[in-house]
Amino acid sequence: MPPHFRALAIDAFRHCRNGLHFFFPPKWKKIYIHDGYHLGLLLHTLSIDHVIDVGAAAGQFALSIRRNGYRNLITSIEPLQSSWYKLCHRARRDRQWRVFDRSALGSSTKLMPIKISANNDSSSFLPVTNESMLAAPKSEQIQEELTQVFTLDDVFDSITSCGDTILLKLDVQGYEDQVIIGASSSIKRIKAALVEVSIVPMYEGQSLYIDIIRMMSDFGFEPYAFLKGYCNENTGQQLQLDVLFLNQNLA
Repeated sequence: MPPHFRALAIDAFRHCRNGLHFFFPPKWKKIYIHDGYHLGLLLHTLSIDHVIDVGAAAGQFALSIRRNGYRNLITSIEPLQSSWYKLCHRARRDRQWRVFDRSALGSSTKLMPIKISANNDSSSFLPVTNESMLAAPKSEQIQEELTQVFTLDDVFDSITSCGDTILLKLDVQGYEDQVIIGASSSIKRIKAALVEVSIVPMYEGQSLYIDIIRMMSDFGFEPYAFLKGYCNENTGQQLQLDVLFLNQNLA
């Protein structure tokens, strides 16, 4: 049984009554079906055996794909010191989950101050916009932390093996274009990329979704799937979404 079907079957068993009732996910589970389950299905369908998790935070994304059937290699990269320590703690018993030295990815190698937000999730090299503050007041940036920045091209050979079928995941808070610029060589060896893109500016000077789609297209990647989004809970306006791009040269 494919891993993503196994995960769904286990969830169905947990929610059935007396072992006789067909499983219908409750309303809150709908995001599981079209987000976590959807991603698990995509990883299986594309035969991904190495996920490079850039902007790993405390490992939430890695844990999510584990819950949805992915059992292959994960390499996590995270710049924030507090999140990095939690990430290391969570990965310590998983032999297929590696944590890279605390660092960020960008367009060149350098030391940079990262602006840390009150909620940690909105921490970025870029200042947050008013739109971001209205949607999430705790995105306010309250301190800075010096961070080593590498390019993906710098580290790619040290974290991958020849023959890896790679998905690159980017959740880098407005710095997507800079990471892509710094991956101009290695991106040719990546089969798929899951990129969080913004529909409205959440960070000052960031590239928006249409710019990222064009950049990825220039490298031979086209949108393959659209996953969960982030909305302003007060207005319902869509602010961000995750786009899975497929490398047409490796499809």
